[in-house]
Amino acid sequence: MEGCSANSAAERYPVANENDRVDCLFVHSLYDVWRTCVLRDTYDESYFRRFLVHKTPLSQRNALRLTHIRRYASSGKLLEVGFGQGGLLRMAARYFDVAGVDISPYVVRAASRWLGDRVHCGDISQETLPTAEYQVIAAFGVLEHLPRPECALLRLYEALSDGGVLVGAVPNNQGIVGGINTAITNIADATHCSTYSPSRWSQLFRQAGFRQIDFCGEITLTRNRAFFVESALWKHISFNLIFACIK
Repeated sequence: MEGCSANSAAERYPVANENDRVDCLFVHSLYDVWRTCVLRDTYDESYFRRFLVHKTPLSQRNALRLTHIRRYASSGKLLEVGFGQGGLLRMAARYFDVAGVDISPYVVRAASRWLGDRVHCGDISQETLPTAEYQVIAAFGVLEHLPRPECALLRLYEALSDGGVLVGAVPNNQGIVGGINTAITNIADATHCSTYSPSRWSQLFRQAGFRQIDFCGEITLTRNRAFFVESALWKHISFNLIFACIK
């Protein structure tokens, strides 16, 4: 599978023998091609009108995310995968050299009105990213949509410079509050397929090679407003898991 580089995948996710690995790579390459074709139709205008109808691009929630990013890096190159309306990128452009990739041609066309050729259409499970290029990669609400997020994590890790940080969010599938919220969002959005527990995410981040992993929680008040919980209570009361993983 091109989604996992052969060398990196072999080191971190070994299979029984080389023939099995070749078969695995071939089967998943075919799967990735099929998946990209299907999902580009899935994430069309109707999908985003459904989930982004009440969202404001330049929102307090995006400003909060940017503030969190700047705790780890204050300048450099920033790539956002799955940028949606492009609000975070527009805000981040004040501090970073920004770029974005999204699987949806619809949101790429919309965001290009403000961001021009700095955004393009692509599937992060297959996208070829430059090595050690970015100081920050943002992935808010992306990994839970990937059937094999570990492959995307390998690509994102390799695209970060030494000391670079991967920052993002996934549903907090832990405890009563997080578990219920995750179940509801999984029903509302059938493209969710990897809503793991925080311990599982921590394992995948470490397997990808990240040396430092910081977690906190996010509680959303509306689609445009939220606050972060950094005390140990985040595990029990947060809707979303906010991660920052340093290479």
